[in-house]
Amino acid sequence: MILVHRGFGGMLSHLSASESAPPLYYVLVWAWTKVLGAGPLGFRSFSALAGTITVPVMYLAGRRISPRVGLWAAALTAVNPAMYYYSQEARCYALLILFSAGAFVLWQRALETPSRQRLALWAGMSILALLTHYFAVFLFVPEAFLLARRLGWRRLSIPVGAVGIVGIALLPLAISERSGGKKSEWIEESALTSRMAETAKEFVVGVYGPLEIFSAFICALLAAGALWLLIRRGNAHERRSAGEVAIVAATAILIL
Repeated sequence: MILVHRGFGGMLSHLSASESAPPLYYVLVWAWTKVLGAGPLGFRSFSALAGTITVPVMYLAGRRISPRVGLWAAALTAVNPAMYYYSQEARCYALLILFSAGAFVLWQRALETPSRQRLALWAGMSILALLTHYFAVFLFVPEAFLLARRLGWRRLSIPVGAVGIVGIALLPLAISERSGGKKSEWIEESALTSRMAETAKEFVVGVYGPLEIFSAFICALLAAGALWLLIRRGNAHERRSAGEVAIVAATAILIL
């Protein structure tokens, strides 16, 4: 919050000393608070708006598989505890989810009809996600590889190259943020297995969910039931599209 009270140049110059993300969120929220004020409502409403817009975007992502999946995707996004949490937080994560979901929808469309325009839109949205948080690269990599498997790297040289140039341009800032403080020590002090378990738990029941073990177990059963229905009752298009989604998700998690 201190950053948005500075002038625009001062905010950017102090970014590496206090934050660990690229500048896009801070630029947008700086402009947002100049209109709505830097109080709790004005400051956090930006994330709330990003989280709200994510719901119809997730419908579009699921709709590429089937209308039924689109409705479930939108509904689960609307009630997901982690989504609700990040949509209240004055941080970049809600915006990252929105841009990543948008890039995913554009990737799906480029996979179906790989026109130059659709590839450019996918690359542009991926750049916005990367300018919001470095971890956007973990979704971009498997998306690019699946597109390359279908189209070949030659057709992807310009869109992938554009995202790569932006990533390289962000490297000095990332290195400066990494070495400029102890912002990530609280994460590094936790074991990897503990962080993985905590991430899964927070995704299904939230940070402060009630009866955490029991509710996480119930959610896991529901997820297993949804997969079973997909395998047994889904048509060929649904299974193929869901398989591509699973490859992107699994690869992103494995890279992490």
